[in-house]
Amino acid sequence: MRRLRRVVGRRLCGLRSVFLPPRGFQTMAKLSVEQRRITHRGRTFHFVSYEGQPANPKRQQEATGPAWFLMLAGKRWEVMPHIQDQDEDELTRLFTEWLDEHAFA
Repeated sequence: MRRLRRVVGRRLCGLRSVFLPPRGFQTMAKLSVEQRRITHRGRTFHFVSYEGQPANPKRQQEATGPAWFLMLAGKRWEVMPHIQDQDEDELTRLFTEWLDEHAFA
């Protein structure tokens, strides 16, 4: 805290510090992480939603939107965009279609 007081100086005013992003930094909306486990053709698959990431020009990475990923063997594969409040039955149908096309093809 002492080091922070030296850096911030009088602007701290006895309050706890709050991280302020640098000017021009764009934040993305925070989505809660959702998880679904689906059993298809006798195997269980684990799908996880991740929020998007802002663009990083230093690494030449474009911004990504929120998406669903298949988690398998310590790796993740992007499945489809994450749409908030999507019907659970529709999600199951879309996941099984994706599995039939990509995992069992």
